[in-house]
Amino acid sequence: MILAGFYWCVSGVEYGLWVRRGPGGGFMPLLAGIFTIVFAVWMMLAARNEKVSAELASWHALLPIAGLVGVLAGSYVVGLIPAIALFLVLWLKVVEHYPLKFSLVTGVSSAAVLYLVFGVWLQVPFPLGVLENIF
Repeated sequence: MILAGFYWCVSGVEYGLWVRRGPGGGFMPLLAGIFTIVFAVWMMLAARNEKVSAELASWHALLPIAGLVGVLAGSYVVGLIPAIALFLVLWLKVVEHYPLKFSLVTGVSSAAVLYLVFGVWLQVPFPLGVLENIF
């Protein structure tokens, strides 16, 4: 993670930190890289004095990666916003064991906020998947 943080810092500086009196494209990668390095060093120092538990090596640690792959695959099929909403519903219901009603309300409201902020207000084009052929 330290190497990834350094990569993000270098990439952020290459993109430009401040452009036309505002943050440039490299500002957030630089911040993310700095935070990644700091937290990775912190975790290494904390783990040095503790015995690593078997829970860290559990297959449950791979669930976020599987979720990311599912969202990426789903964005090609149903579109990005529905894929994210489905991921949220499934994560809250299956992994976090929230009630179905809460999971559905959270997934649908998150999708609505994503669409309104990024789709309508900022006019960011989202992948629509097979829906692109319909509209």
